[in-house]
Amino acid sequence: MNAEINRGNVAEIADVMNEKYGWTKKDGKDAVVTVCAAIREMLMNGTEVGIKGFGTFTLNKAEARTYHNPASGEAIEKPERIIPKFKISNTLKKEIMDSLN
Repeated sequence: MNAEINRGNVAEIADVMNEKYGWTKKDGKDAVVTVCAAIREMLMNGTEVGIKGFGTFTLNKAEARTYHNPASGEAIEKPERIIPKFKISNTLKKEIMDSLN
């Protein structure tokens, strides 16, 4: 695979939407920020978010564990925690792989 990997930001995502829908720069940015805020709020309320053809944002629970420091042998307690994750949809994964080959 010889594809160059680039990183996009809110302004670049908004630009794509602006071109497609004829929105102003502000409207595009507001739309992106609003969608991201909605996803964030849903996750913070414990709701998993699935976007068909894109992927699913999930919350996984990591149980509390006791670790041991290998140098001192000291026991270290790690509390239970919630880990947010994203799983890309098979459709999007295939589209990306096809476009990069």
